[in-house]
Amino acid sequence: MKQDVLLQMTDICKEFPGVKALDHVSLTVKAGTVHALMGENGAGKSTLMKIIMGIYTKDAGKVILDGKEVEFKSAREALDAGIKPYSGNDSRRECFSWKRTEKNQRAAFCR
Repeated sequence: MKQDVLLQMTDICKEFPGVKALDHVSLTVKAGTVHALMGENGAGKSTLMKIIMGIYTKDAGKVILDGKEVEFKSAREALDAGIKPYSGNDSRRECFSWKRTEKNQRAAFCR
């Protein structure tokens, strides 16, 4: 069964003064799959999600959403594209979901 790629992040890099937060990180999310980003504090989980949400800009790499390269300049742009913040019952959990309305498929990203 062929699965559509909903989100593809390739070779994402992000640096802050004195810190390399993301070093060529790649992530592919296909329809019907669930992914959890896990890692130690400072591993870059939140930074990666903030890039897809338009809160941070990436220094390098590509973000392809539903087959189109995107670079959101604000959270509003990400929201308008259908990427919506999602919070579960646990207030410490930070989740984002994206819904493809035409096929009612979802991808969820959680920290």
